Amino acid sequence: RSKPAIVIETSMPERAHPLLAEIGCTVTREGVRLLLAPSDRWDAAQINAMLVRAGIGVSHLATQHLTLEELFLDLTKAPKKEYAIR
Repeated sequence: RSKPAIVIETSMPERAHPLLAEIGCTVTREGVRLLLAPSDRWDAAQINAMLVRAGIGVSHLATQHLTLEELFLDLTKAPKKEYAIR
């Protein structure tokens, strides 16, 4: 079962983005909205606490699960081919 992504809205995305990237999160920024790729290391509560401790206000935080279509495409995409260099 896939883990959900985390969606965050903050008034300081320019501070939140590098802070989250520094701890190993994969972050996509869309204006004041940040989308964090699913992680086995951090959950939504830990991310929220870290941002608040850093003085970054969080106005919205939610988890986002894949749609059935996204899940199907993810499961059926061709695996990457690896080539050995000889």
